[in-house]
Amino acid sequence: MGKKVYLAGPEVFFNEAASISQAQKLCCALRGLKGLVPLDNEIPQTNSKQETAEAIVRGNLKMIQACDYVVANLSNFRGYKRHPCCDSGTAWECGYATALQKPVLAYTSDIKSIPRIMRRFIGYRIDGKLPKALEFVAEYGLRFEDIPTPKFDRIIQLDPMRPSIQDADAFGAFRLGYAFGIGKNVAYTISDKRSLIEKYGPIDRNGVKFEDFDAPVNIMISVNHKLK
Repeated sequence: MGKKVYLAGPEVFFNEAASISQAQKLCCALRGLKGLVPLDNEIPQTNSKQETAEAIVRGNLKMIQACDYVVANLSNFRGYKRHPCCDSGTAWECGYATALQKPVLAYTSDIKSIPRIMRRFIGYRIDGKLPKALEFVAEYGLRFEDIPTPKFDRIIQLDPMRPSIQDADAFGAFRLGYAFGIGKNVAYTISDKRSLIEKYGPIDRNGVKFEDFDAPVNIMISVNHKLK
């Protein structure tokens, strides 16, 4: 099997997540690549939601560390049509991979879902199709050079600029992931401390479930300054 590709994206929240992951891995195999997906992680039984969240994050981090490339679905997720927004947890993983100098290629159906400043640090395709993104990886090797260094403060504000978006600010999440990847212990603030489920219920307006970890943001972000 060829190069390893970590497949990041919000698909893990979907009811059909398992079948989507299998299809993604097959898509990789047909192009001579080995797909790594979060659902492949074996999560041990734990005593708390926090421990479970940390186990999931550690599993995802190990996959990113082991991969040659990251291919991320940064299409609109929980943003509105007028104000699309990519999944903040996926943005965090893109930042972490960038810090590890892993080439990151994102695909999206709407370029507006990727914050403009974040596009400076990753490659992206505007077709919203995983197969085309993988063909680019398989054919060209995804070699990005001279990637600038994201700048960040000691504390990063994660409140979205538009409260209508049911997620944290994507570029703030990207910077937190990058900071974590280079060993910086950077804190974040968010004004609404309620969990996602407390704020929105068990599913969002599109029928997609929220993580039940008593966290106000995606778990990749919520454990950012607790893992060592």
